[in-house]
Amino acid sequence: MRTFSAADYAVLVAVLVILTAIGLYYRYTGGRQSSTEEYLLGDRRQSVLPVALSLAASHMSGIAILGTPAEVYFRGAIFFVANLSLIIVIPITVHLFLPVFFKVGSSSTYEYLYLRFGGRVRTLASITYPVQSVMFMAVVLYAPSLALETLSGIPILWSIIIVGSVCTFYSTIGGIKAVIMTDVFQFMLSTLAVLSIIFSEYLDKGSFTNILKIASEGGRLNFSNFSLDPTERHTWWSLLIGGTFTYLGSYGIHQAQVQRYLTLKDYETARKTVYVSWLITSAFSFSLSFAGLCLYSRYHLCDPLAAGSIASQDQLVPFFVVDVLDMWPGMSGLVMAGVFSASLSSISATLNSLANISVHDFIKPLYSSYTHASLTDSQVLVLSKLLACVCGGLLIVMAYLAHFLAGILQVGLTLTGLVGGPMVATFTLGMFVPVANEAGALASLVSGLSLSLWLNFGGKRPPVVNLPSSIIGCSNSTLFTPPSSQTTLLRPEQYFYVRRLSYWWNVVLSSLLSFFMGLIVSLLTDYLQKNNTEQLKKNQQRRENLVMYGKNKKDDT
Repeated sequence: MRTFSAADYAVLVAVLVILTAIGLYYRYTGGRQSSTEEYLLGDRRQSVLPVALSLAASHMSGIAILGTPAEVYFRGAIFFVANLSLIIVIPITVHLFLPVFFKVGSSSTYEYLYLRFGGRVRTLASITYPVQSVMFMAVVLYAPSLALETLSGIPILWSIIIVGSVCTFYSTIGGIKAVIMTDVFQFMLSTLAVLSIIFSEYLDKGSFTNILKIASEGGRLNFSNFSLDPTERHTWWSLLIGGTFTYLGSYGIHQAQVQRYLTLKDYETARKTVYVSWLITSAFSFSLSFAGLCLYSRYHLCDPLAAGSIASQDQLVPFFVVDVLDMWPGMSGLVMAGVFSASLSSISATLNSLANISVHDFIKPLYSSYTHASLTDSQVLVLSKLLACVCGGLLIVMAYLAHFLAGILQVGLTLTGLVGGPMVATFTLGMFVPVANEAGALASLVSGLSLSLWLNFGGKRPPVVNLPSSIIGCSNSTLFTPPSSQTTLLRPEQYFYVRRLSYWWNVVLSSLLSFFMGLIVSLLTDYLQKNNTEQLKKNQQRRENLVMYGKNKKDDT
């Protein structure tokens, strides 16, 4: 397998230099990141297209670029159906969730939970976000580092340190403005990376029709699975329903996304931006799935995994890069730069939002409770930058530990829904169920998170089965590796039934339990508190505070 050339390394280095320069530019221009309003929200004056591209870039991380084509290659293009759930998710986000966050006006989404339910609910929700985010970012950074090791031989540790440090640097010094503009640049690179795969195969096969014909003959156009069996990994129902619950957590209430919505001047501008972002994301998702079909058309007679050319399915895209695109100097480096760029888009936005949450939901309340005073804007700004840097360091450590995981696409989606499902349920209770109270919200979060953790990490699952592949076209016999002796695996029916469910149903189950547990506890405590005048006054005061906050209070950051 060929490795990187000097031109490839030059392209990667140039991209890292450009990202650093963007961070420096926004550090020393405009307001010079001298206020928290500018650092965290870009003065609420950002434009539609850059923010739309930023939203799309953060949603389509390096996990997607490496994992989606491999998923389609090994298990078929039905995976694309999950993106159709955005037809449901985007209108719900725009017309139900977004108006509430603009009414509250705070840079922290969890400020709403504080106003609606009290400090304990906000604290619990705020704790879960950093834990889930750091784990997710670790996988996002690990994915391209694994690819770079496959291509160049650079150890994963050094790749993680170098790229993670650059991302932390420009995110810390440039604020949300640098995050958005680097996202725009990175999205362009990511698009070039995917298109280079597609058009290289178009030139080789002569037409897109020939690519689709090969994919159809190999069973990769498997869009007809409408099975009601929840143990099947991908069906229309698991992808549509599971995708809806998963992506509601990403689009509707995720701190990094909502914070970028609030960089726009008003709700109408944000509404337009989200719809534009939806179109961009859908087009990019389709390109990723089609890239998987292109990979199959290239290797349908000689599967690199079965032939022993790669060790895991996550290395399929990097293998294609050096196997096919190496003929053009610098092209391999450009594609890998696109993969890294997609990852950095997700990471930089999350670092900025983690700093925001840490200061707004932890440090400021603690400081006020102990000193009976408030932090100044300059103190909040310094703390935000310091915490962004600290989170970046923690990310680097966790990314190295992520090499113990396998199957980056499924792991990424699992971590996305791990907290997102219960959190969506709790926000839904607060916004649309008037009887919901603090006890119900706490029960909602605790029960949903507990079930989510158990479903995702509580035991072994049956091994994933790939569609048939072939090695009859492999011309080099040295590629083949003899099968190793393995212990006898359990048959799928011998696993506990819940462990056999598709991973897409995990977020659905945790969301439903979270919502109904919160509703039941709220109704029960409301019944018990009917004669408790003090508690009734407290609940009424919280509802009034929420209304007054949206009308009068400006964002104190």
